[in-house]
Amino acid sequence: SIVDLRSLAIMGFVDVIKKIRFFFKLNSQMVDMACGVDKVLLIDSSGFNLPLAKKIKKKYPDKEIIYYILPQAWAWKKKRIPVLAKTIDHLASILPFEKDYYPKDAPITYVGHPLLDQITEFKETLSDKIKNVLFMPGSRKGEISKLMPIFHEVRAELEVKAVIAIPAYFSEQEVL
Repeated sequence: SIVDLRSLAIMGFVDVIKKIRFFFKLNSQMVDMACGVDKVLLIDSSGFNLPLAKKIKKKYPDKEIIYYILPQAWAWKKKRIPVLAKTIDHLASILPFEKDYYPKDAPITYVGHPLLDQITEFKETLSDKIKNVLFMPGSRKGEISKLMPIFHEVRAELEVKAVIAIPAYFSEQEVL
């Protein structure tokens, strides 16, 4: 990566405003870097990657752009779907139903979900044998601070020991 990925882990409008210059500079750097490649692979992060894809397509119309882990435009911002279908050369969907929300001629393929594809059986109740649970909230400060009370509540309700996997760069105060 050309930047410390922690600098990209933001959530919410205020965080974006604080880092807007950084994102514009990074966007320009990445457009310039696209000059020397045959294909561009964008992963997740639609707020950053969709404007980046548009700039790359405008500057290098023949570059193939692949987007993996698509924005959940079907859940919100449905207006992004035609933009994605038009701008991206290959949309790699991780959810089987996403294709249904795109135009019939959209370049979308269901490729599967790297974690969900490993789960073969879903349980609806908690077994008495389960004594330990691992919570994995993500890497964004806003995400962790919003989910932490829910994790504590669920752990208490389940009456199990819990481990919460949090990146090492968070302070103890940020996760309580």
